[in-house]
Amino acid sequence: MKKFALVALFALAVFGSAFAVVGGPGKDGELSIQGTLNARAELYLPGAFKSEIIDTAGFVNSWDLGTITVNTNFKNWKFYISSTNAGSLVLSGDDSEKIPYVIHMVRKDDGAKVFSDTALAKPVLSDAQPRTPKAGLDYELVLEFAADETSQWQNGVYADTLYLSISTN
Repeated sequence: MKKFALVALFALAVFGSAFAVVGGPGKDGELSIQGTLNARAELYLPGAFKSEIIDTAGFVNSWDLGTITVNTNFKNWKFYISSTNAGSLVLSGDDSEKIPYVIHMVRKDDGAKVFSDTALAKPVLSDAQPRTPKAGLDYELVLEFAADETSQWQNGVYADTLYLSISTN
C-alpha cells in the first residue's frame, strides 16, 4: 500500500507541475490585446426612374428619384456623383438635343443638405458625412430642370445615367 501511495504522490507531483502557472505572485506584467473590426460600406440605390417631361415655360420639372441608403462604419466618408451626359438629359439618337438639370440631396433624418442646385457638368464630391447608425442613413435625391420662355424641346425619349459611390478615404 505504501508503494501505491508513493506512486500516486509522484503522479500528482508530475501532473501538478505540468499545469503550474508560469510567473509568480508579486510580479508585475502587461497583457497586450487586440481586435479587428472589418470595414463596412454599403450603398443601396433606388431602381430606374421614368417620368414625363413638361416644357411649359417656367414649369419646374422636379423628379424625386428615390431614397439612397448608406450603411458604413467609416466616419467622414463622402458621396461621389457623376453623369454620363455631363448633367443633361439627352435625346435618344440626337445628342445635340439636351436638357440640363441640377440635383438636390438631403439627409432624411435631419434635413441636412448634401447637394443643393448642383450641376453635374463634372463629377462632384460631397462634404464629409457622419458615421451611420446600424440601420443606415437615408438620403433623398431630387433632379430638377425647367423650361424657359423660348424652350421648345424636341419630342422623344431623353435619358442620362448617374453614377453614385461612397468614398471612404
